Amino acid sequence: MGSNRGVPFFWSKCLLSCCFNIAILVIGIVLYLGDTSQYGQVIDYEMSEWNLKAIEDVIAVEANVCPESYNKVSGWFYGTETICRKLGDYYFLGPCGRRETGLTRYGMSDEELTKFDGRRICVKRSNYTYHDLVGMRETRDKCA
Repeated sequence: MGSNRGVPFFWSKCLLSCCFNIAILVIGIVLYLGDTSQYGQVIDYEMSEWNLKAIEDVIAVEANVCPESYNKVSGWFYGTETICRKLGDYYFLGPCGRRETGLTRYGMSDEELTKFDGRRICVKRSNYTYHDLVGMRETRDKCA
């Protein structure tokens, strides 16, 4: 009878080991696919940027509207948090309390940036994309 007790223990240990290995395998697959999807997003972004027409000219204008054939340049500022700055480089998020010594630096809200130093930045794009320019370079090298 004593020898039969070891058999269920062996199978339960084997089953536990098998489940553990499958769990490790699934976690590895999920982590691998998560990383590769981020690489795919980067490649997709780069390809969409390369398909834009090349910038031919950049100007800064006082007017609120860019001249004909120019497009405005804008970017997004994501804002900042309010912090309490203590002595030195020590700080924490949120305002300083009444009993705390420190300087409160209030955060800024997010906003679209459309001007730099009071001027609107405008760009003129050429008729060629990055891929067009690379093709021209290869053609030029073959003719030389």
